[in-house]
Amino acid sequence: MEICIAQKKMSGNIIFSFQTLPIELVYRILDNLDQLTILLSMRDVCTRLNSIIDTYFQYKTSTELNLQHKKISCAKLMQLATALQTNTTLTTLHLEDSYNIVSCFE
Repeated sequence: MEICIAQKKMSGNIIFSFQTLPIELVYRILDNLDQLTILLSMRDVCTRLNSIIDTYFQYKTSTELNLQHKKISCAKLMQLATALQTNTTLTTLHLEDSYNIVSCFE
């Protein structure tokens, strides 16, 4: 199995790409992110990253997203609503006592 971590340009400079990182390194990065960050910032970046996240154990076994007592901006709430349209793992969303949510609908 060939793993390409860097690409060489004609000038000799090495260009590192997230696209070419081995899956094990992407998993290590995901290990340091919370569930909301993965859902809002990592999903739908590219097809390869979606495939990796879909096989990531912590993501595919998560059925609840707890946002209790968190300050959520209207923009982030809209981003969450969009992300949930394609999410197939989450079944429960806890929003109790979350800040700013009511103001988004006024």
